[in-house]
Amino acid sequence: MAQMNFIAISNFLRGSVELDCPKVELKRSRQEEHAKTIEGSGSISLDSDGTFKLKVYISQLLDFEEIFEHLKWDAGKLVPDDAYYDLIAHEISGDIWTAERILIDRSVGVNGSLLLAKIPELKKQEESLVKYDKAMIHFYFNRLIRVPFNTAVSSQELVGDHIRSRRMGIRLAKFEAASIEFEIEEFQGNTHLVAIFNECETIELMISRIHESFCFVTANSYSWSCLVIKAGAFVETRIRALQHIQVESRILPPISFKAIDPTNSWWYLFDCYLINSLDNDTDYFHPLSSAVFSVIESGRASLDTEALTLSTSIEAILKEQMGDLFKPPASLSENIRIAQDIIKASLDLDNAFQRRLEGTFGSMKKLRASDILHNLKDLGLIDDALVDIYGPIRNGSAHGDKMSGGDLQDYINKLHSVLVLFYHLVFLSIKYEGPYADYSAYGFPEKTFSRSLAIVSEEQS
Repeated sequence: MAQMNFIAISNFLRGSVELDCPKVELKRSRQEEHAKTIEGSGSISLDSDGTFKLKVYISQLLDFEEIFEHLKWDAGKLVPDDAYYDLIAHEISGDIWTAERILIDRSVGVNGSLLLAKIPELKKQEESLVKYDKAMIHFYFNRLIRVPFNTAVSSQELVGDHIRSRRMGIRLAKFEAASIEFEIEEFQGNTHLVAIFNECETIELMISRIHESFCFVTANSYSWSCLVIKAGAFVETRIRALQHIQVESRILPPISFKAIDPTNSWWYLFDCYLINSLDNDTDYFHPLSSAVFSVIESGRASLDTEALTLSTSIEAILKEQMGDLFKPPASLSENIRIAQDIIKASLDLDNAFQRRLEGTFGSMKKLRASDILHNLKDLGLIDDALVDIYGPIRNGSAHGDKMSGGDLQDYINKLHSVLVLFYHLVFLSIKYEGPYADYSAYGFPEKTFSRSLAIVSEEQS
């Protein structure tokens, strides 16, 4: 079987995929070994809706119950697990592509039946001609994502045995993060990121965390289009059929873009984010990254949507990342106890209402997101001005007030300030200290963030 080479990857990134498959197998995702497998021949091609389109022709005629199987699914319920199929497609070149949990549509003709399916991701695994001492993950994005470079690359053009021209320029980002070697370069108008590290058992976690970290520092939420994993004696290739996003996000990266970054500030920020995210090996998608991706995606919607998303994402970080840093004051616990005793002793309140009040007091024992934010402000970890701007934005967006109908420039200024607050909370969470872009000021000057949550432990002790 032939490994997917640079030419094949380049063609795929340009949207050229047509797999001729003389043999296609479809097996129920949850089935016993003796259960029936559908076999036929077909093709896989890129569809305009951002999926791979599978066509399978089989000689037998399907019965009425098989054709209209989907009519048994209840509207509003998740599709049952036993309705999904796993795909094994034998390409004419000898490659074997697989996909999991796909749904198929069926139709019948005079001489046989046609099966159709939409597939978001295909993968294949094959033996390598060489054994890799280290694991490598190649991420290919079907777009050019701007990153600052820091490494010179030289190249030359040969005509026969003679050198026609030489070229040298800083065209590569090379750095180390979380003890992993990284290189990022432009690849024929697209973006190629490679990670090199000692082989590990948590390669799926590594894929997710590296992608999340890259998306954070570049303020993009694009998925990779092609992924090539080289480890040991095997090479695994995964491809995703992605639509080109027409509307770019307004959300700006934490550090302003510069073509060349001799200080490696971007990649130090990447390092801090990656180290922090790798500590979580239970969530497929890190909770912090969930907030980051939500904010980036909101930049493709209305300003009011961006305001609401920024507000809820800030609250999520405060509760999930910093909820255990502060304790309610002892006076609050004592006042709650006194109030509970008064309610229990009251003969005028019915039991149901007493239970509701008990629930209210229970929630009061935990600090609110706003309490945590003001504690951070009081310790000098967050700027007063950013908190003052955030409050009205949060309250207005949370209560459905339309805030974008007034002074547009003022509204944008405030959203930029709330974005800076969001980034400052991320910096605290990942223990980053260094330069950042201050979007709360015109001209977006570069400033230095030099604060740490370590002060909280000192204050609490």
